[in-house]
Amino acid sequence: KLTVGVSTDRYIKQRDESLKMDLDKGKDVYGDGYVPRNKDKKEEKKDEEGTSCVAIKPRMIKRLIGSGHQEFSTNRQQDAVEYFRHFIEFMNRQERSSKLLSKDVPGLKSLFKLKIEERLQCQQSQKVRYSTAEDIVLKVDVDLALATNMKEVEEYKKKKEEEAKAKKDDDGDDKMKDKTEDKDKEKDTDEDKDKDKDKEPEKDKETKPEEVKEEKKDEDKVLPIIPLEKLLERYLGDSMINDWLSPATNKKGQVKKTVRMQTFPDYLAIQVQRYYINASWIPQKHDCIIPVPEELNLEFMRGKGKQDNEEELPKGGGNVNAAPKLEADAQIVSTLTMLGLAATENAAKRACLAVQNANADMAAAWLMEHMGDANINDPIEDDSGGSGGGGGGGDDAGGYKPDPEKVNELNMITMMSKEYCEIALIQANGDSGRAAEWLFSRDNLDEEIANLKNEQNQIKKEATNISDGKSEYKLMAIISHLGTATSHGHYVAHIKRDDGNW
Repeated sequence: KLTVGVSTDRYIKQRDESLKMDLDKGKDVYGDGYVPRNKDKKEEKKDEEGTSCVAIKPRMIKRLIGSGHQEFSTNRQQDAVEYFRHFIEFMNRQERSSKLLSKDVPGLKSLFKLKIEERLQCQQSQKVRYSTAEDIVLKVDVDLALATNMKEVEEYKKKKEEEAKAKKDDDGDDKMKDKTEDKDKEKDTDEDKDKDKDKEPEKDKETKPEEVKEEKKDEDKVLPIIPLEKLLERYLGDSMINDWLSPATNKKGQVKKTVRMQTFPDYLAIQVQRYYINASWIPQKHDCIIPVPEELNLEFMRGKGKQDNEEELPKGGGNVNAAPKLEADAQIVSTLTMLGLAATENAAKRACLAVQNANADMAAAWLMEHMGDANINDPIEDDSGGSGGGGGGGDDAGGYKPDPEKVNELNMITMMSKEYCEIALIQANGDSGRAAEWLFSRDNLDEEIANLKNEQNQIKKEATNISDGKSEYKLMAIISHLGTATSHGHYVAHIKRDDGNW
């Protein structure tokens, strides 16, 4: 309703009618000669500069979008990318249920949705596996080794180390002074102490220029400069994963991972991931400068899919009979949950399976990359396979598939059709108790089931109707975070206007 009201002249008409009613009331009270009070010069200037419209306060939008959400309904520090994902999903749900929008008009999510192609090549058998994952944000990691001014950065670090070493040596010399000098100082007379007190203000005056020098030194700090194009090229680079269980040989070895873009959306959102987990398992932010070009051509990032001369990796355990199913390492799961890196145990298990139980560091890195996945906290499906390094979303758009045994059990308990039981289990993520409660708590079960089926059909259509346009983009906006920690700071948005100014 708010969007429709702002998009039309509904609120403007209401405002004009309200002003007319106020004028009529004033004439009834004071006579036909009543004239409304004149506006202030500031108000008149605003009317002349601006346009006749109705504006919405950002806080109003925030309350509307975040209503009912555990995090976004509060005033706590929020992550911009997570909020962007929530906003897109919120608008996508509203568009599905809205009867005012034309079916020919593309949805907001479809304008940002892209498909990422992942290629895994087993180094033992040289066979390959292709998988795709849908997303609305292209996540790119920061690599300080790609800095164009690496020589200047290294010289600055060396200079700082020498200064710190020299300062440390000076402090050590002061501490190693002769004990006799210390005894002589203790025998200072009161007059000498008074003289020292008189000299203290002069010392303070002398230290002020030194403080200014230290501030200037901070201003002269040399930060790594990493162009965005370099990060995108690094994103396309091959990476080797160790201790990967090959389904062809059923042995652990290396696998080469390559990432490409299968489709190009109308609007591309890129997240430069500055945060990383240090050796103490604490999130830190890379202090660097990342220039962003005004125009970008990403045709070199387009994926080509499986080639004719490539042999595909088998699914599951390969040719080995009765291959054991890969289970998440309990120790890695416990480590991730205890350190707070995984919000739920399901998220920790997904990370372990994605990296083939390699180690906790790789699982933590995978979690940081896929923290915004919609199914990150969902239960692990039984037919998960053994593909490592997946994108979290997979190829299927259907989501959770209920267990046939649970469907039969729920059918016997509720005496409802299996179709209704399957939909209830999907809504309850496989929990039979919650599914039964969901079935009996609906006021109009038939109508709600029909709406859910229509929504699932629309989701399947959206999964197949992903736009694949040109790979050329122009910069429209930048959102940057000011601060060193994830728990606090400020977000600043720069938006390019139609006249080319920011």
